[in-house]
Amino acid sequence: FKPLTYFSKLARVIAVLAVTSHLHACVWVALQADLHLRPSYDEALEVYFESFRWALNVIALGDIGEATNETGWVVLYEMIVASERIVAVAAFGAWAVTKAMTALQDDLQFNILKKSAMRFFRKHNVTIETQIQVMYSLFETRTAQKEQRHFQQLMDENLPQTLKRTVCEELWVPHLLTLGLMIHIKDWGSGSFINELCLRAHEEVIAS
Repeated sequence: FKPLTYFSKLARVIAVLAVTSHLHACVWVALQADLHLRPSYDEALEVYFESFRWALNVIALGDIGEATNETGWVVLYEMIVASERIVAVAAFGAWAVTKAMTALQDDLQFNILKKSAMRFFRKHNVTIETQIQVMYSLFETRTAQKEQRHFQQLMDENLPQTLKRTVCEELWVPHLLTLGLMIHIKDWGSGSFINELCLRAHEEVIAS
């Protein structure tokens, strides 16, 4: 499903770019009286496409071009749109650098751990088969820890409380009911206690 995820993200970016360009194009035309008053539908459509192209060029390429009526308001609006692009590029750059630094730091710590372990194994003449098993376990545990961390972030930050409760109940109630004490508590009519306990349960990743 990864290609579908990438396509979905690309489609969202294109949609945001199109809507933003449409809004800027409408304002740009409205500020020029000789453009937004056209007698025929074809002429109005031609003006819209021209203004949309202008807005898209400004946002994507930074090319302001020339308006047919360079009034003070038009010039001011062009400066505002150009400034928006600068702010958007700066924000995206800061986000990209932050993500890259975080990933680099995680990878660096993992590589230090891996290299230290390999030096220790070679120093104590550990067999190559055992070294391979250790490396495989490191990668497997790291992948599981990432999945668990992302799931916990999803539960804490991106789900409403009712849906979070439903997910927790489906995940943990069957496991809790394998304990004899929990079965007795449920028989006592304290099912709500088990449901509340599900919200406290979480998965631990242990190297195996």
